[in-house]
Amino acid sequence: MRTSRRTSPGFLCLWLLGSLLFATIRAPMASAQQKKPPAGTAAKGKEKDQAANLALEKALLQETGKAARTYLKDLGGIVSWAVQKGLKADAEQLLARMSRIDPEYPGLPKLKEVVAKAEAGAAGKETDDARKTLSLKVESAGDRYAARLFDLAKRCMQFGLFTRAYELIRDVLDANPDHKEARRILSYVWDPQSKTWITRWEFDMRKTSYLTPEGWVKKSDKAKWDKGLRPYKGKWVSKEEEKRIRTRNNYEPYEVETEHFVVKSNLGREKALEFAQRLEDFYRVFFDFFIGFHDQIASAKLLFNLGQARKKHEVQLFPSRTEYLDFVRQEKGNDELLVRSAGFWSSMDRRSFFFWTDNPGETINTLYHETTHQLLGETKEGATGSPGNVWLVEGIANYMELWQEVDGKWRPGYRIDAPSMEVVQGVLEKSPNWTLGGYIAQSHKEFHDPKGRALNYSLGGALSHFFLHYEDGIYREDFIKLLRHYYEGKLREDSLPRYIRMEGVDSSQEKMMALQKQFREYMKNLKRPGAGAEAESAPEEPATKGDPES
Repeated sequence: MRTSRRTSPGFLCLWLLGSLLFATIRAPMASAQQKKPPAGTAAKGKEKDQAANLALEKALLQETGKAARTYLKDLGGIVSWAVQKGLKADAEQLLARMSRIDPEYPGLPKLKEVVAKAEAGAAGKETDDARKTLSLKVESAGDRYAARLFDLAKRCMQFGLFTRAYELIRDVLDANPDHKEARRILSYVWDPQSKTWITRWEFDMRKTSYLTPEGWVKKSDKAKWDKGLRPYKGKWVSKEEEKRIRTRNNYEPYEVETEHFVVKSNLGREKALEFAQRLEDFYRVFFDFFIGFHDQIASAKLLFNLGQARKKHEVQLFPSRTEYLDFVRQEKGNDELLVRSAGFWSSMDRRSFFFWTDNPGETINTLYHETTHQLLGETKEGATGSPGNVWLVEGIANYMELWQEVDGKWRPGYRIDAPSMEVVQGVLEKSPNWTLGGYIAQSHKEFHDPKGRALNYSLGGALSHFFLHYEDGIYREDFIKLLRHYYEGKLREDSLPRYIRMEGVDSSQEKMMALQKQFREYMKNLKRPGAGAEAESAPEEPATKGDPES
């Protein structure tokens, strides 16, 4: 078992941030010192830089793959050693880890065969000693792999590949959960009382408050809380009286705050907290994956919690679908789309609305979909959206429904067998005349036409999956930049080919044709990204999403 120690404040976070700032400042200075290039050379220089950056990203991807293969080779050797020592169960666990990293690793079939034929050793001191040695071997291999990944993450940061960098940081913690620098970067602090890593926000909260099943309670209020009193409009009332007040309508609900959310509900604080914690879980992995959605300084503040905290995201949680529909009809009119929905985000109210269910599969995909709208729309200052490109904002939200937790870890784009993906595969197979250009050129009205709306959503999710995972994410940085500029109001209706870099393809028309061909082949031969064990069960398909109000 690895022993963890609390470390000094986040020096590396500040070092990385300083490096980013220095790189940002140095580039314009260097450009200013150079003479103005001859006319006509600027475009060629830009194309050359893009090609160089693309080649660099490919090289870093290759190095990442090489590091993973080396780690798998090390683990394979440890598996063989474990079998010799009669540690069959331990060997099986290591095989499962190897399968999650790369299910197509060439050495797996033979190792699985060897482990299947092995016999477990007898219990005793010799077996216990062997297991301790095994733990040290696994830890040592993980440390080497984590160090190599962390070096690659720093290099990705240096060249502006933020999304790739943070993905690698997560992999570092998979290999070495106690990697101090990686924990600092993700804003975790070692808590000596619980002997676990917790977020810095939670660490600071524990200084003044207790976490109860009903949320955070200030230490100065704990005595009143323990007596059964609860706060209401600046005074303290009995728990029963508060329940009578807050459960009679939706306008005096219970309220629970977590690091990034305020959840209001007349279900009670316990349910509100449970829902908020589900949202927090989603929030962290969402922005680790989409870190490139923000510029360098905003990204650092978002992840490192530097400076003043942003306004928290508000969520209204109704006790059931009945109360939810009553609210929708009363406040939003008899809008057919919202009436059929399982939740929606309103840009006007700056709030999202959902209802509670004891079967999360009924609304979990809608939760991810609408929370994606909310996070993208509320975490970028002055977010306005761009003309056209409606496929992009709905596609990325639909893509988030394809995420899934497997063995306690989020797997982006994991649900390739979701009905929406199967529909797109069937349409592409039966529609040889379908064009990428025609699809992304649709207006808001065309995209949301009831006759084709469901398919358009599915196509948007599949396209987002393609741009984020094709060839191990070679287009990911470009696509997230496209998404960022959409919310900054910078996109034109024909922006897609201007953002996606492709080697040896210059014209927008050629690029669109090449992307269309790649997309068709990708969907035809779709494989699960990020490799992982099969999910025990896939969430049910959601009810219709509510379109975010403009």
